[in-house]
Amino acid sequence: MPDFDQVVSNREIRALRHSRPYRNLRDAVDQCKDAGQDLLENATGGAYPKLLERSVVITFVTHVEVYFRDMLDAIFRQCDPDFFIPKLKHIHNLKYGIEDLIDIYKRQIHPLELVSSDASFQNIEKIDKVFSKFLGKSVWGEAIGLKIRIKDRPETAVCFEPEYLRNV
Repeated sequence: MPDFDQVVSNREIRALRHSRPYRNLRDAVDQCKDAGQDLLENATGGAYPKLLERSVVITFVTHVEVYFRDMLDAIFRQCDPDFFIPKLKHIHNLKYGIEDLIDIYKRQIHPLELVSSDASFQNIEKIDKVFSKFLGKSVWGEAIGLKIRIKDRPETAVCFEPEYLRNV
């Protein structure tokens, strides 16, 4: 069962990100890349470089999870409900008791917030499981070769390559 306090907290934090999933991810990736580069260039062999390396990776993975959760929220905000409602039962199939429904009502939680808060994006299979429902095929197959960038920032252009999925 979802933690309703966490659902409300997710809503508040999501509002601070201003509905810009890719830009937020890109900014976070740039920070992680810079931190990793700094660690490589300035590692002194002390006790903390390994800990710092792990924290950069954990931070990166967390930002990827947030990106996909924000993208799911964007689908719910931007797409016609006829597009996503038939797919919801494949993404979120929890049943709620009457006490839960009353708690959800008291906290003014929208049902779609329950879906996005409960979705897990901790590995590529889980990401594909959710987003393939909307595409009707593997999200990764569709992403390969896709080029994206932030408007007016050509240096941010990236292309999703097949080797990014190897050994994951």
